Amino acid sequence: MLALLNEAILRDRTDDRFCSAIFAVVEGEHGSLRVKLASGGHPLPLVIRGDGRVEPAGRGGLLLGLWEDAKLATEAIELSAGDALLFYTDGVTDALAPERIIDQRTLSKLAIAERVERAVIDESGPEPRDDIALLVLGVEAPAALTGERTGGFELTLESRPQAAAAAREAVSSLTDQLGQRLVDDIKVLVTELVTNSCRHAESGTLGVELGIADGVVTIAVHDSGRGFEPPVPKRDLELESGRGLYIVDALSDRWGVDSSAGTRVWAELDLPYEDGR
Repeated sequence: MLALLNEAILRDRTDDRFCSAIFAVVEGEHGSLRVKLASGGHPLPLVIRGDGRVEPAGRGGLLLGLWEDAKLATEAIELSAGDALLFYTDGVTDALAPERIIDQRTLSKLAIAERVERAVIDESGPEPRDDIALLVLGVEAPAALTGERTGGFELTLESRPQAAAAAREAVSSLTDQLGQRLVDDIKVLVTELVTNSCRHAESGTLGVELGIADGVVTIAVHDSGRGFEPPVPKRDLELESGRGLYIVDALSDRWGVDSSAGTRVWAELDLPYEDGR
């Protein structure tokens, strides 16, 4: 694909334009991913292993549209449960230039796309020097089931992008008991609560609890964060901040924040669950 693109640019261009690109083919098998990578002068992605190790992936190639032979090479890597692959453009590494170039070691410490974005974009500063694009591809790590109760569960999850997907999978196991509509709404709630915990808490793990008692379903996510006063949810879904709490407020009958020991955000749904809530 990159070789064809290189030929097309050389054949059709009317100026001195060229480009960098990276091409990946992803195949899944038995809970892991095999990724074949080829780079045409593009920054190599980073593999973030589940145990915290970080390593570059793939082999470099020449920019596309400058040479007939771009010296492209394909390399395969394996991603296991808990691993992630971070793709990025040079607009990320050059965002703070010329004062500072963000190298791979710095990127590896940031780990996920949102943290990278916050590190390279200063809303009070000048416009970025170049376009910024980030893509994170992760393999879900299995949830650590720390306890079961009648009609519910407790999970301990790593504070990683895959945490919300693991929580949703656990909720799916209750479909026969609670019904599809209620389970779908609980999935939305746990997604918002887990994502909020991953975004704001500084701890390495978080807990997810779901219990059913006295006609009430209770969902709670807790971490070692410093807690916060719950803001009044806003209806403007275009807002980047507070949108998740608006969704929680709209779907649940009650919700709140307990900051007495870390941060515990909870939501309750009354049974029987009615359509149109």
